[in-house]
Amino acid sequence: MRAMFRNVAVPVDGSETSRRGLAFAIELVRDDGRIAICSVVDRLAASLPAAVLHENPDAYCTRAHDIADASGLMAWSEVLHGASADEIVAFAARYGVDAIVIGTHAGTGFARALLGSVAQGVLRRAPLPVVAVHIDDELRTGPLAVAFDASAGAQAALELGVAMAAARGLSLLILHVAQSDSDVAHVKSLADRACVRAHERGVVATFAICEGSEASAEIVGALDTYDCCAIVIGAHGNAPLAYLALGSTAAAVVARARVPVVCTRAPA
Repeated sequence: MRAMFRNVAVPVDGSETSRRGLAFAIELVRDDGRIAICSVVDRLAASLPAAVLHENPDAYCTRAHDIADASGLMAWSEVLHGASADEIVAFAARYGVDAIVIGTHAGTGFARALLGSVAQGVLRRAPLPVVAVHIDDELRTGPLAVAFDASAGAQAALELGVAMAAARGLSLLILHVAQSDSDVAHVKSLADRACVRAHERGVVATFAICEGSEASAEIVGALDTYDCCAIVIGAHGNAPLAYLALGSTAAAVVARARVPVVCTRAPA
């Protein structure tokens, strides 16, 4: 099996959630990849309780670097200063990575406010794929899901999903939440062609339709039903308006899913 991504950026903050993000990043890049590690000292977080502030960002970077090195990976690490989401996205651009892997969770209180807002900020700003992982993600053996419709963002998600499935020998579930009968007919036609393209790359792909008033709930429910190991979801264009066009659906899937969520967007 090949690496899903060759080079990734991983922000760390000493939390169990960020350790989960690092572990997942190591799995993504496999033996021949590279990991760029960062920890951010955020001036805007100065008013938060000490329990949620960085105690020793240099130590967090060093510890994460040692873990990556012990896994046989080439790694770099850097302490950043500034607004967390902006610094992480800029850091990823400097190192030319393929994706950002970030830990988040659906906790409560200040931990949710800090980690959740940073992850959502990165998702909103990053022009490259962002992989959101949770501390309580379940290890599943089913297909890789792709949230699919007729948008350019969904097409980008499908292309990434096929590449990821081919790299890891996974099957693919093309998942659509129906809005109308005409919508279903059009999307099914697109999905049928997508399945053929996936098969040409050695990926077994199937198409499934969900119906319901809340798209995120239907998507998360389908992930459970089909035992999906992860999901790829796309934005409709470029940030920041693309994130808004994606709507609350992607944010809700990131918050609710208990598998990794890969968010991507269509090229400009």
